[in-house]
Amino acid sequence: MDSAVFAIFDATPAQRKASNNDQGKQMKPMLNHACEIHKDFLEVINVKKQDILDGDYYALLKAPMALLYLPMCEQLGILNDNFNL
Repeated sequence: MDSAVFAIFDATPAQRKASNNDQGKQMKPMLNHACEIHKDFLEVINVKKQDILDGDYYALLKAPMALLYLPMCEQLGILNDNFNL
């Protein structure tokens, strides 16, 4: 078997922790772009884009509502029926 496969198991706990800290760093430009597109929905739920990018717990908890659910409702034409906007 390839030695690269076993390199994962040979990593020390400190090396594994360092690699876990870098997870998701490459997604920030995509997240920034999604927040720019749906900034009106972020205002509705009272969340700032910078709070999401900084990883604030409550902002991340509310983010799927603004980035996924509200745009879907708008696309289906049921946004005004379900929300007072």
